[in-house]
Amino acid sequence: SAAEQAEGNKQIKHDIRNAGAIPPLVDFLKSDQNDRVQTAVVALSFLTADCKENVVAAYEAGALEMMLKLVDSSVAGERAAAATTLRNICVEDDKYRQSFVKLGGLQALVNQLDTKPDPALNHADVQLEAVLNLQDMVETDDGNIIAEYATLAVKAGAIPKLEALEKSDDEEVKTSSKEVLESLRDFA
Repeated sequence: SAAEQAEGNKQIKHDIRNAGAIPPLVDFLKSDQNDRVQTAVVALSFLTADCKENVVAAYEAGALEMMLKLVDSSVAGERAAAATTLRNICVEDDKYRQSFVKLGGLQALVNQLDTKPDPALNHADVQLEAVLNLQDMVETDDGNIIAEYATLAVKAGAIPKLEALEKSDDEEVKTSSKEVLESLRDFA
């Protein structure tokens, strides 16, 4: 069943962490070998999804700073996976989110809102992920706006980029962009 598979995936994530694999993956982010960096980014994006213990291990190993550098990668998939990993880290702990913001992370996420299409990826999926990542950074778990972060997102240029995404042919991108836009307009 799907529930059993999800539970199995969770156990695998714990096993990987318990084997000590997260710090070496974070170290791979510093490599000058692109295949190592790309492998680490993708692995960490999966390992940090819905797994608080792995988020803590990745954060403590320095993943936040390293991933932030990769959000501007020339490789679209790497950019997207890095942004999602950052989101996974930041939604687990307000301290992590504050560090991300202090390092200029909101500007990096706003920049993700208008990336050029890559033929290897579904552009609507990339756009939706960018919108949802930004939303997760400027809202609490219960949907309340974090005024300081919303203001920073507006200053970083989120509103015109979200307005452009509102014209998307993809219904999910359009709807999500409109929702985030409405919540940010109060801070413009």
